[in-house]
Amino acid sequence: MLAHPKRKELHGAFEVEWESWVRRSALLPLQFDSSKLDKALIGDLMILWDEKYHSDGTFDKWKCRIVFRGDRWKNVFNIDTYASSLDSKALLLLLALAASLDLDLWALDIKTAFLYGKFPPGTHQYVRRPHGVPSKYFPPIFELGSCVYGHPTASRQFEIHNQGVLSQLGFTALRSTPSVYQILSTSTQDHVIAGVITDDCIIMHPFDSPSKAVLLDAFSKHYEYTVKDPLINFNGITLTRDRDLKRIGITQPQFLENMRFKYPLLPDQSSPRVPYPYNDYVTVQDQLDQTILLTSDSDKQRYHAMLGDLLWMQRFSKPQVVYAHQRLSRMSSPTLYNLHIGIQAIQYCAFTTQDDIRWVGGPAGPIIQTTVDSSFASEDNRKSLSSWTVHVGGGGAAICGAKTQTICADSTTSAEAIGNSMMLPDTIMAKQIFSELGYEQPTAIGVGNDNQSTIQICNNPANKGNTRHLDLRFSIVRDNIEREITRIFYLPTERMISDIGTKALSPAVFELLTSYLLGHVTLPDFMEYIDKHCPHLSFEPLTA
Repeated sequence: MLAHPKRKELHGAFEVEWESWVRRSALLPLQFDSSKLDKALIGDLMILWDEKYHSDGTFDKWKCRIVFRGDRWKNVFNIDTYASSLDSKALLLLLALAASLDLDLWALDIKTAFLYGKFPPGTHQYVRRPHGVPSKYFPPIFELGSCVYGHPTASRQFEIHNQGVLSQLGFTALRSTPSVYQILSTSTQDHVIAGVITDDCIIMHPFDSPSKAVLLDAFSKHYEYTVKDPLINFNGITLTRDRDLKRIGITQPQFLENMRFKYPLLPDQSSPRVPYPYNDYVTVQDQLDQTILLTSDSDKQRYHAMLGDLLWMQRFSKPQVVYAHQRLSRMSSPTLYNLHIGIQAIQYCAFTTQDDIRWVGGPAGPIIQTTVDSSFASEDNRKSLSSWTVHVGGGGAAICGAKTQTICADSTTSAEAIGNSMMLPDTIMAKQIFSELGYEQPTAIGVGNDNQSTIQICNNPANKGNTRHLDLRFSIVRDNIEREITRIFYLPTERMISDIGTKALSPAVFELLTSYLLGHVTLPDFMEYIDKHCPHLSFEPLTA
């Protein structure tokens, strides 16, 4: 079956996977002649092996998956395939909440999760035996009894099964993000929060709560699972807990090691201090590279892979590269120069050791604060670029976003006003999640702005002169202020964290704002806002 230097380990991993199939009744022998089957109902299987590592780089195990060839599947029965999952923003908000409230944090990894999902009644899926596998394991053609890995319906059917299990255990889904569940606290039950990412489930509750043992026992009646307690390696990230300062650190050591191998520095090259060039100087070679379009499929694939690598780091451990990713991802006709700039941004992430950990959460509890900034007419099409950050507990940013505005602003003030409206979705999402979990905001959410004219316009409902069009288009900003959902406060430009997502910055400015963004230093303006509006939440600031 195998001719490989590691065939003993590979065959052992295959046996484990095959036994899971048998145990979960994923293999159903045919009770009729297979020649009578419609070929459209017969799919293919393949076998994949992998060396599995923890996100900190340590070896975990050899893993095997018997996978359905979803690329060849025909949806004959018109089965729904959509499945929800906890997105990165909600995950980071939950981590920030757990840190700020000093909650116990652990996770369940459900073994062979998709084998628990069954095909809808009246539907069938038949498959051929994988090439090279002896007949003692599989017959030539058989029916699948479970929605196995790789099948387009697998995620959806497991989600349906898992929702039923969570409901039996007393969990209810949030309306704002259905992949987050909770068990409300009672006189005999602590508050429990769960976030589901496909077959992984992170769980939060007070430390030393009896709910942990109760939940583990209840889950064992439905699943085979492994427990990660304390939660250190999860979803490709490594977590570091600092309970004294009520924060959680996020790093990606294994992924960064892969990036150092994939995008190495040249022998005479030093690591960049910033992810994107901050001046207009270009060398003769750069000028030549700007004229070379990436036209071949291989060059385009390399460029897209670079953007994917950069996005993965920006979402979790390196939010400070948000401007570089935003600019490079909008290139409709990328050049060799753009590719080199993207590689430079990745090398900044992989080789720069300063501020190598991202901290979320803070000692002020589940209070939300945001910043927003816009650069007027900075894009090639004269549209403005807006960036915003969402912080929890007075600490580092749990959300850092940037987006080009969809309309052209006619002034700096207009651009900043548009930016305030673009910041609201992430801010309101965070507020709704916390509210549903029982953590109402003690005061209006502070929104840091560095443009005094924009602050006056947003706080003043007058409708005069050049601001008339703003009243019509961005009344939602004023509406949230009037309803005391948000409150705009002045944040000086030299400490405007969101500036990091609107333009390329010099090393000194970039490093200062990065220290605020990653939670290494407490933004003094957050402290002042909390002291003024929520004095009972005051705390000692972090300094450089």
